[in-house]
Amino acid sequence: MLLCCKRTWQKRYIFKKKKKIYFLDPFLYSLFLAWTKGEENPYEIAVKLVEDSFYKGKLVENVVGIHLARYFPEIAYWRNKGEIDFICFGKEGIQYVEVKYKERIREEDKKEIKKVKGGIIISKSKLEYDYENNIAVVPAHLFLSTLS
Repeated sequence: MLLCCKRTWQKRYIFKKKKKIYFLDPFLYSLFLAWTKGEENPYEIAVKLVEDSFYKGKLVENVVGIHLARYFPEIAYWRNKGEIDFICFGKEGIQYVEVKYKERIREEDKKEIKKVKGGIIISKSKLEYDYENNIAVVPAHLFLSTLS
């Protein structure tokens, strides 16, 4: 299980704030969800999750988070009226990653990444680069294949 702490822009951790939890195995996510909802068969929940577009986006965010945690030594997230899913701290500097697992990325989806002057948005299939805002939109399967 991976636990991401909330990190402020002053580069201090706030341990009393809400945390984001990502599971190393996506099946554990469905198992935990089944347990919290009182369901008896976690496999049926797992099948339903893959068919539901909302939960499919959450599962992709989980998988991206786990892969980023293996690549970057430190990961956090930021939430203040909006949210940036992953703030990755590494040798190359800070990288901002937002997961929007859907076919079409609108300008509204780029709002938080624009505030930090660029980053990566993970999409379902869209591949483009917004030169004006320094935002790369990359399909999840391509993004995950680039992480070693």
